[in-house]
Amino acid sequence: AETKSIFQAHDRATLFVTHLSQRNFLLTVGLDDDSGRNSSTESAGRVTLKVWDYNRLHPTSGPVCLRTIRPFASIEKFFQTSSSRSDLGDGQTVTVVSVHEERVPNMTVSLGLSDGTVLVIRGDVVRDKVNRVKLSVRGEAGGGAGSPDDSITGLGYHTEGSSLILFVVTRVRSQGYNLGGLGATFQPIRLFDEPEGADLD
Repeated sequence: AETKSIFQAHDRATLFVTHLSQRNFLLTVGLDDDSGRNSSTESAGRVTLKVWDYNRLHPTSGPVCLRTIRPFASIEKFFQTSSSRSDLGDGQTVTVVSVHEERVPNMTVSLGLSDGTVLVIRGDVVRDKVNRVKLSVRGEAGGGAGSPDDSITGLGYHTEGSSLILFVVTRVRSQGYNLGGLGATFQPIRLFDEPEGADLD
């Protein structure tokens, strides 16, 4: 029989939901309160990534949450901001999330931001044994906080032999990165940079 469940995945808002077919997991990205900080309405909430086991689904409490990760916790390292209102800098939002399932238990999760930045997380997300890298898709003359044209509008993957290729699109440009193979040094190599983009659907 089919089992349905309604559950609250995040405190403030659930922004993205992806079904991981290999293991029947759900991956969600949303905004949660931070118990270690002031969680008043002035706070924008903390961006969190959660993995849920849909094989262990309760009709009232929903699936079991296997892991909660704050992808932008090392904010000084990735975004050079000391904002206390959000994990992201002023005006930054997550615009696109894309997941590529690799050999179990590994996956690649890419989060595109409104300022032309992409955070790529790769590894065993459930055990939080991952590597992270930041990519910038802004134009060479961009710099600064970025313009609306810098916003990430699309993310996609393609396997080329043992390597995983990440495609990144903004409103005005498209780039491709070779992320390498599993177990290789995680140092993405930019393959192309084209002055053509696309809006969000």
